[in-house]
This record gives sequence, C-alpha cells and structure tokens, in this order.
Amino acid sequence: MLRRAGVGRVARLARRARVAVLVAWIIAGGGCAPFQTVPLDLTPTSVRVFVDGEPLAPVPAELELRADRDHTVFVKAEGFQPQLVVLRTTREGREDVLEPAAVQVRLEPAAGKGRDLQIESDEEAAPGA
Repeated sequence: MLRRAGVGRVARLARRARVAVLVAWIIAGGGCAPFQTVPLDLTPTSVRVFVDGEPLAPVPAELELRADRDHTVFVKAEGFQPQLVVLRTTREGREDVLEPAAVQVRLEPAAGKGRDLQIESDEEAAPGA
C-alpha cells in the first residue's frame, strides 16, 4: 500500500512538471517566434526610421520582424511630411504573416518647404505702394 502511494505521488509531480513546462512554453510564445523579412523602399533616402517607436540607425534595406504581432514603421525627414505604416498580422493557413509585405514610402514636401512660389502679374504697382 505504501508503494502505491509513492508511485501515485511521483506520477502527480511528473504531470505537474509537464503542465508547468507547457505553460512556460505558451507564455514564451510557443517556441521560436515566426519572423518575416520586410523590404524597405524609402524616398528620399536620407530619412529617419522608427520601428515600434525605436530608432533604426543606419536604416537597413529590409527589416526582420516577428510575424505574430503588429508593428509600426514611422518615417520622417527634414522638410517632408512624416508617414506612418502599420504592419498587421494576418493568418495564411497555419502561419502568421505581416501585411503589407513591404514598406514603400514616398515622403511629400511639407507645406511651405521645398517648393518655390513665384507670382507674376501684368499689372503695374500702384503709385506709393
């Protein structure tokens, strides 16, 4: 009778250990997180890039991002309007993928910067003006 109680206790401890390992694996992300290569195509080339709020320096040609979570890519340059791109996780079959699959940003000049305004008139200026 004592032997059976000892074996039962060992079995319960082993079962608890398996459950603890499984819970730790799930919390850690289920093992290796899936990564996706996301190409960057940025104009102008002298931009500052922030991924999930963190600056990248130097700016790479592509990003290696976890595909199992959303990401933000913020692009800015002096004299241009900044742009934010949100990469969302979608499910394709049994795999997580980021959409869009590439980041393509063409920054536009900021209002009042980078453009010349030229006014021509055929009218003569009023005297005393």
